[in-house]
Amino acid sequence: MRMLVVAASVGTTLVLGSSMASAASVAPDALWHLDETSGSSASDAVGGHTGVIHNVTLGVPGFAGTAFRFNGKSSYVDVPSDPALNPGTAPIQFTVHVRYTVTPPKGSTTDYDILRKGTSSDSAQFYKVEIRPDNRAVCRFVGSKTTKSGILIHTGPTLNDGKWHTISCTKANTNISLAVDGKTFTKSGTVGSISNTGPLTLGAKPGKPFSDFYNGDLDEVSVAIG
Repeated sequence: MRMLVVAASVGTTLVLGSSMASAASVAPDALWHLDETSGSSASDAVGGHTGVIHNVTLGVPGFAGTAFRFNGKSSYVDVPSDPALNPGTAPIQFTVHVRYTVTPPKGSTTDYDILRKGTSSDSAQFYKVEIRPDNRAVCRFVGSKTTKSGILIHTGPTLNDGKWHTISCTKANTNISLAVDGKTFTKSGTVGSISNTGPLTLGAKPGKPFSDFYNGDLDEVSVAIG
């Protein structure tokens, strides 16, 4: 089970909300435990959205069970496009667990893409969670009622301490929120509908070539819609 966080907003101010423990729980539509220790498939425990593993080290100690280790240069997991992973106008929350020590390289377009579905070329609508070179998380949503830059939150604690951290991104009707280890930050704004034909990718930004490769461990990834 995963938590759906819908915290109150005040104007356009970023607000520190309550912990995730007070939020209502919803069943995930996709849940990758990332417990595989061999093979090239990452199984979805609830939705059948099997991912293809590329250059990932399997079976490292995880947040729960084992985890995947990404090498920062060629590792990613690619989940084929499925309309069921498009929220449309419905609320959506996605959650990841990360552990790393190597800071993302600095650059105008460089970061760690942890989870994303779609890119700016996929109907200009997508959602993602990333880590910037300041080692803080970002939730970003680009939808039918936003500009190409979308609505994002970039805040929270630094994450490059080699410990497990839980990051959740939520889009509600009139706000978005970022939760890191149970502390929630909320920003008002209307995203509108999000729908694209792109894959859901873990650990990198898809494209020709791929980019924004994650250098660290990843575990227990979920997506909940509705």
